[in-house]
Amino acid sequence: SVQAGPHSAVLVLVNRVLENVRDLKPHQGFYILQAMSRLRLKHPKAGRVMQHLSLAWRSLAEKNFVKSANAVAKLDLSKELWAKPLKMTLATWLAVMAPKNLMRLKAIAVMELLDDEDAMRSYLQRCERDRSHFWYSRHLQMVELHVHLLYPKLWESLEDEVRLFLQEVRHAAHDSTISRDDDEDDEDDEDNEAPLAKRPNFDRKKFNSELHQDLSRILGSMSIPHQNKIAAGPMVLDIHLQDMCIVEASAAWSYYLRSSHLTALARRRQEMLKAMGFDMAVIPYFHWEQLKDDDAKREFLLENLPQQVRPAS
Repeated sequence: SVQAGPHSAVLVLVNRVLENVRDLKPHQGFYILQAMSRLRLKHPKAGRVMQHLSLAWRSLAEKNFVKSANAVAKLDLSKELWAKPLKMTLATWLAVMAPKNLMRLKAIAVMELLDDEDAMRSYLQRCERDRSHFWYSRHLQMVELHVHLLYPKLWESLEDEVRLFLQEVRHAAHDSTISRDDDEDDEDDEDNEAPLAKRPNFDRKKFNSELHQDLSRILGSMSIPHQNKIAAGPMVLDIHLQDMCIVEASAAWSYYLRSSHLTALARRRQEMLKAMGFDMAVIPYFHWEQLKDDDAKREFLLENLPQQVRPAS
C-alpha cells in the first residue's frame, strides 16, 4: 500500500522524481506509476514516465507491466502521445501473456488502452481461450458492456463461442454478491473504494458512501420515492428514482486528489450509464459539503434532479 503524507510534501517528492525521470530504471518507473495511481494523484508531467519507458515496457516483469497498464489507465493518461508505445506493447503481449496476468488486466485498462476493434477482439478471444480463469470476473462483464455500447459491429462479428463464454460469465456473476461496479477481485483492491482507515460513517450494506446516505435521507424528506444500490448489468446504481432516472453520488474518491476532475474510472462509469439511456443527476461531494443545512440541500436537489421526478410545486 501507499502511505501519503501532507499533500504539499507529496507534490514536492513527485515533482523531484518527474524532473529527473531520465535517471529512473524501468522498475522505478513502474513504482512511481503505481504510487500515483493509488494516491489518485494526476500530475501534468506524468507522461514523462511513459516517455521514459517507451522502449522499456518489455523489460518489466509481466505482472508489473500489467499493473503499469492499469495505473496508466486509471490516471487517464491513455490519450497522451507517449501512451502509444504502451498500447502497442500490450496488444502484442496479449497473445503470450500468462492467464493469471491476463486476469489482472482491469476493465479500465482494456477500455482505455485496447481502443481499436482488432485489439479488443484479440483480448476477448484470448479470455475465451483461458476461460477457466475468468469466472465471476466483474472486469470482463464491464468490457462486454463496453463492446455492446461502443462497438456494436464488433459484437455482432464475434465468434459464437466468445459470445457464449461472455454470457456464461455474466450468468455466473449474477448469483455472486455485488457491492459496487468498481470493486477489485485481487490484490489491487483500491478502485473507487471508500478509504477504510477509519470506521465508515454510513451503512455499507445500503449505501456506497456517506454522501449517498445523506442524499437518500434528503430525498426521503422530500417524499421522493427511490431505491438504493440497484444493479444495472455489471454496475450498481447509487440511487434509482423512476424509469431511467438516477442520481450518482460522486464521493471524494471519484475525483483525483485535490481536484474537481473525475477519475478515469468515474468518467467511464458515467459515460456508460449515459450510453445505457439513463437520465442522470450527478452530485459532487464538494458542492454538497458547501450546503449549510437541509433546506439548502433540498433546494439544490430540486434544481438538479431530472424534471420528471421533481415534486409538483
